Amino acid sequence: MTFEDVLAETHDPAFVLDPLADRFVAANEAGCAMFGYSRAELLETPVSRIHPADLPQLQDFVARVLDDGHGTTMKLACRTRSGRYLPTEMALHAFELAGRSYVIALIHDRSEHRGGERPLRSGSGRAGTLQTMVTKGLIVRLEAKAGKEAELAAFLESALPLVQEEPATIAWFAFRIDTSTFAIVDVFPDETGRQTHLEGAVAAALLSRADELLAVPPEIVAVDVLAGKLP
Repeated sequence: MTFEDVLAETHDPAFVLDPLADRFVAANEAGCAMFGYSRAELLETPVSRIHPADLPQLQDFVARVLDDGHGTTMKLACRTRSGRYLPTEMALHAFELAGRSYVIALIHDRSEHRGGERPLRSGSGRAGTLQTMVTKGLIVRLEAKAGKEAELAAFLESALPLVQEEPATIAWFAFRIDTSTFAIVDVFPDETGRQTHLEGAVAAALLSRADELLAVPPEIVAVDVLAGKLP
């Protein structure tokens, strides 16, 4: 599953940013449409070009998100390709893969809904579940054996229906970092939910195929969620 596949799960404009490189790594169709770019054009456009009027404020906000893990703001405006400035609500979530920091950004154009604001929402239709408090998480790094990259990717894609049967797994993402490196990031309301997931069907299936698919054992890091905002 690519970044684009993950972002396609929401109908709201969504992006993956590389803040150190000042670039968009991925964007969904809604995000491209909001800014007026094709996906290829947007991925070649520096993030700073979308915020020429409030670049220092954006940099300060992103720095706080990288420190805290999450953040929201309604103080930044985005410049579209046509030059129009959009007042926005942003929800940013920081994560680290392969030693590099990235940010998932969900952006709501407030100019279209000033008469009745609506919250950012998930395309999965599970908004009630996603609003649950999360306190625990997992970051799992996977390195595929040579020649097993496609099989590992297919395995991760096939795991989604199993995760959907876990009510305590609030959010779950499978990423491909490069040709052979993959990662799973997921969050839970409490330690019980995390342990249930670790003892569940996805973990069991992965461990049963670890010798076949993985070059090294999975690197599993248990994390505490310090702050967060989910759609």
